[in-house]
This record gives sequence, structure tokens and C-alpha cells, in this order.
Amino acid sequence: MARLLKADGSSIMDVSIDSLTKMQTLVDGYIEFVYKNDKVYIVNEDGLRQDLPYNYRASYLSNRHLVGDVVECTSQEFREAGDKIN
Repeated sequence: MARLLKADGSSIMDVSIDSLTKMQTLVDGYIEFVYKNDKVYIVNEDGLRQDLPYNYRASYLSNRHLVGDVVECTSQEFREAGDKIN
């Protein structure tokens, strides 16, 4: 399952992403998707404007500048979650 990469460096394994509300709650706001190889990173789309803290781990893994708490999942997990939502 997906994992939450918190900006403080900790992580929470097996978080549920099977609804829009759950994804928004995990990142504390509207969501945006960042794709890297077979991974999808779910981020707060307003994170920079809200001045959320830099997320070193998520930024390293995604090779992008990411802030706030970030959900990491595989592309397959993301598709399966989308199937449940629809």
C-alpha cells in the first residue's frame, strides 16, 4: 500500500488512497500528482504558496522540489485506487 512521507522525515506505511477525501486529508489540501518512473507522488498543490516545509525524502525520491507531507505509491496502486473511486 501507499506510504505517507512526512516533511519531518518520518513515514507512515499502508495509508489508504481510495478516495479523494483521504488523499486530500493526507496532504492537507488540494492534490496534485507527480510522476516518476513507476511511482506516483501525491502532493499538496498549494504547498509552495502555503510555505509548507521542504520534504527532503520525497524530493530525493521524486527528483523534484516537494514540500509538505507527500504520499508515495506505485502506478498500479494509484490505478487500483482510481478504480475504487470511479
